[in-house]
Amino acid sequence: MKTLIFDSTSLIYLSKARILEKISKLKTKNIIPSHVYQEVVEQGKNFGFVDALYIENVVKNKLFETREFKIESIFLINDNLSFADSEVLSAAKQLNATALIDESVARYIATLNGINLGGTVYILFLLLKNNIITKNEFRQILEMIINFGWRCSTELYIEILNALEKLNP
Repeated sequence: MKTLIFDSTSLIYLSKARILEKISKLKTKNIIPSHVYQEVVEQGKNFGFVDALYIENVVKNKLFETREFKIESIFLINDNLSFADSEVLSAAKQLNATALIDESVARYIATLNGINLGGTVYILFLLLKNNIITKNEFRQILEMIINFGWRCSTELYIEILNALEKLNP
């Protein structure tokens, strides 16, 4: 069974699109590291973010799990990584899992350390590949997360749409 380690950005935007239940239908183990959970849920609730309550309920319903991981020193020495990012990378390395990270610096460090990578769009393609969403739903979700503030370059957006179109219906 594939294990997915969720970083804050992916978790936030996928929760804004209200598709975490769909992700739980994948044959994956979905883990939110403790520092990510604290950042997104605990702090999010303090700021009144509805998404924080949604994520909290997904965890309470055991669709996702939270775990604390020992943060490896190699990730602590980089000032460009948040504590949560460091825990995501450590968890992915320790479990030979896929780190779901969109931030370029964290992705670069993951690549240097041989960590499997995905991100928000990776999850959408997994859902599509497993017939959990359709191409049309993929496009709708992509537009939704962009409208919520998820950022990508024009080039990446075109690349995503081209990859989507190349897939069989």
